[in-house]
Amino acid sequence: MDKDVGDIALAEKWGLKPSERAHIAAKSPAARLGFAVQLKFYQNFGRFPVGTEDLTDRALIYLGDQVERPASDLAEYGWTNRLGQRHRADILQFLGFSPLKEGDLAHLGTWLEVEICPVGADDEAAHEAIGRWCFTRRFRAPSASVAGKLLRSARRNFENGLLSRVAAALSLESVVAMEASLNEDEGVVSFAALKADPGRIALESVLRTADRLAFIRGLGLPHTLLANVSTPVIERLRRRVAQETGWEMRRHPAPRRMGLYAIFLMACETKIIDGLVDLLIDTVHKIGVKAERKAVQALTRNVERVYGKDRLLAGIAQAAVDEPDGTVRTVIFPVAGEKTLKAVITESETQGSWEAQIQTLMRRSYAQHYRAMLPCILELLDFRSNNAAYRPVLDALAHIRQARAAGRRVLRTGDGVPVDEVVPVKWRGFLFRKERIALIDYELCGKRGKSPGIRRVGTHCRLNPDSRSDSMGVWSMSRKIWTARRRES
Repeated sequence: MDKDVGDIALAEKWGLKPSERAHIAAKSPAARLGFAVQLKFYQNFGRFPVGTEDLTDRALIYLGDQVERPASDLAEYGWTNRLGQRHRADILQFLGFSPLKEGDLAHLGTWLEVEICPVGADDEAAHEAIGRWCFTRRFRAPSASVAGKLLRSARRNFENGLLSRVAAALSLESVVAMEASLNEDEGVVSFAALKADPGRIALESVLRTADRLAFIRGLGLPHTLLANVSTPVIERLRRRVAQETGWEMRRHPAPRRMGLYAIFLMACETKIIDGLVDLLIDTVHKIGVKAERKAVQALTRNVERVYGKDRLLAGIAQAAVDEPDGTVRTVIFPVAGEKTLKAVITESETQGSWEAQIQTLMRRSYAQHYRAMLPCILELLDFRSNNAAYRPVLDALAHIRQARAAGRRVLRTGDGVPVDEVVPVKWRGFLFRKERIALIDYELCGKRGKSPGIRRVGTHCRLNPDSRSDSMGVWSMSRKIWTARRRES
């Protein structure tokens, strides 16, 4: 049954019609199979074959049987010499394909500009598209040189039109700010700064990157004009601008200059958002790591103050067992003096629990230095999630925003502030003061373990529930749910 189906498909694709057989019979015997191959291949694929490698052995044998010629005839057949070229011209005329006229070329150029250029097709794909366009309209495909000239002209027209539309959509204030940026005037983010890397992990890098993002967001760039333009086209224009200096950019005519710079900024916005989030994640991690390192160092110093506590404990235990009825002064003090025991008590009282040390050190570092990045992050990044499990974190962010806007430093649990889903049990003793939570502590405290990772979508961010991260709190967890890229853009 499968063989019958294969035979039917083979006959439908490579079978010669009576008119085709009669036309082939007029050719010289040695050239008949080559002519038949070119004829049927063009009918099936809209282009002529390069050689026998384009056909299967079964198709060659089937065509050879129909014209009663062996496949060995193709060894001497000239696919690209005069005979092959005459056969191709004869086939086009036989099939009724007419040459492209001036109006047809103009129509083809417009089609390339509207349909092919916005998707960023490379030269090979574009030439194949030209062949399909001509084949469906029964036109002879233009030569490679003519097709290349049409493609270059269409790309140029598309690019100029896109840049003109983008430049025309910019407001006067945006144009003034962008010109000042290219001129590297004071008070605006310069063109060179926008091209620079975010920098090392530090508060200054976060604030600097936030300034760049705020500058771009304040321009009100026409993102909708790039909705139907593919990423390769935008990336090509972005790279072109990135390779130029401010002086070279200023040499372009004003509409082209503004169009290029606007597209560059729109493309950079997503990259800057990525850089800002990466800096945010790394900075939050850095706060926790530094706090733990300082706690370890402090613990090491405390251990050095009362050296050999395990040995002291063993000695005290042995002395107590040997003389259970003796007094502390006569049994214990000879093993561990009163001064040593007081030092152990002082160390224990001042040291506190490990979590308390970490929370205290993190709070101090965050309050004195890193908290300055919070306002710009909350203003520039839009946190979202369609997963109900992360709704408490979004609610916590909303309460933080409201408290900061109102100038409040304390949150009240009676106002619906999320606690159970956000603050770990072991840290709640540090936070609660009679149904009140210090805002700075609420920003810091958060559950560790499996937490939503961040991924950007377009110019937003979204939770990635499969990632793991040691989050530092509502503040650090919020860095994972901002929605502004990639996989859905």
